[in-house]
Amino acid sequence: MFELLAACVLVLTGTGGVQQASAPQRIHLKHADARALIAKLKVPAGVSELSVNFNENTIELRGEKSAVVSAWEQIVDADNPPRPYVLRWRVLERVVDAAGASSEHLVGSPFATTLEGYPTTIGFSQGDDRGYSLEATVKRVDDKQVKLDASVKLKVSSFGAKLADDKSLTVPLGETVKLFGVTECADEAVRKAVWRGERPATKTPHRAYYIEVVAGSGN
Repeated sequence: MFELLAACVLVLTGTGGVQQASAPQRIHLKHADARALIAKLKVPAGVSELSVNFNENTIELRGEKSAVVSAWEQIVDADNPPRPYVLRWRVLERVVDAAGASSEHLVGSPFATTLEGYPTTIGFSQGDDRGYSLEATVKRVDDKQVKLDASVKLKVSSFGAKLADDKSLTVPLGETVKLFGVTECADEAVRKAVWRGERPATKTPHRAYYIEVVAGSGN
């Protein structure tokens, strides 16, 4: 019969033996249980010592700086529950005439609530030749910005151009981000500008569709 200890120390060895210990980095877990967490932890090579105090629910790390930082990030991510975020999308149509005058109107403004690290998809379909699909995964960078992995598909029956693209970028919370655009315009410079989400000043008549998004905290 075994008795659970209040604390334990794991000394980890690599091909070069036990690494020289650095100043310990101590983490006090707020949510996760230390026993469950260390059972799933993928300890990077270079961490020479991992100390766990079950009574205090703390973990200490020693080793090479880069390895300790990598393990630290794993532990912090595991200890924090997924954060909620709200994604507010905008699908816009812009029409430019031969005089260069333009008009723009909102086609759709769907929104979705999601958890950090979990993909969310929202879409609209009207038959087989008109609609859009918007998918994104949000990852916290800090309190003011997030990393957004977005996948966009757009099809419009009025012209043959279709948009299907992916983009990963860091975006400030609460600010509108222009992701993509698509147009049937024959002018390559206009097509490239629209793809970047820009509204080019041109007298070449064309119709364009844009995808924009605002990421916000769900708290």
